[in-house]
Amino acid sequence: MSESPTSPRPRAPRGAERIALLLFLASLTMLFVAGLGAWLLVKIARDLEPIELPVALFLALLPLLGVSVLLELACRAVQRDALERLRIFLGVALGLGLVFLLVQIPSLVELLSRHNARKEEGNPLFGLAFFLVLLHALHVLGGVAALIRTTLRARDHAYDHERSEPVRYLTLYWHFLDVVWVVMLLVMG
Repeated sequence: MSESPTSPRPRAPRGAERIALLLFLASLTMLFVAGLGAWLLVKIARDLEPIELPVALFLALLPLLGVSVLLELACRAVQRDALERLRIFLGVALGLGLVFLLVQIPSLVELLSRHNARKEEGNPLFGLAFFLVLLHALHVLGGVAALIRTTLRARDHAYDHERSEPVRYLTLYWHFLDVVWVVMLLVMG
């Protein structure tokens, strides 16, 4: 028997979304660990001097951490049914996420320029740094897209204390992005 086009979509088992997010974050962790491991192996195997990262990459930590703080506040607001505060926190977090991405653009251009200038020296660290920063920025871009969707849904009153999982999952994802960024800066900086 086939379902009619108006049949409601079957719901995933309780907790399946959280498990899916955790598996996704575990796979991203392996990706970033592999990238940073490659960075360290190349640096150690070739006995390369540390490179100087653009200062803006360190400054970018501020808006990134700001997004996580605002999303924590958004989680608390939705749990208390303070829905106007939820929308404000999500909107400001979205702005900071965009600021983070805007800061990344000149930093990526600078890393690529330094890589091209030193290609003949045989030091691939600027190229690896470019790749890792770009990889992280692409995941932030995905987080911004999810933040846009969550913000729009919050404006449509889709969340309250009983329906707050998407806000919590988004917050967890951004916390993950924070941790990855801090570890990247510590390893490469």
